[in-house]
Amino acid sequence: MTEPILTREEVEALAHRICARYVHSENVHLRQYTFGITTLEQFASAVLEKVCGEPIYQIGDGNELWRDVEKDDFDLAHHARIVYALTRSKP
Repeated sequence: MTEPILTREEVEALAHRICARYVHSENVHLRQYTFGITTLEQFASAVLEKVCGEPIYQIGDGNELWRDVEKDDFDLAHHARIVYALTRSKP
């Protein structure tokens, strides 16, 4: 059997660190995490980064033509996105 990429405990630790509000219960199935839109995005990014590694920063021309750029060249004011990949092709 293979080891999981991200354990349930690691996911819970990420959620606990990022969530807006946490309600503890001794029963693990009754624990409640509340996320705002910003904290939910942070949680998703943290999980993806843990599973996939560093993100790929891309900018586009608005017509679905994307190219990879360095983080310093990444500008949210234009067509930009952050993507994560389980495997990356070599250039």
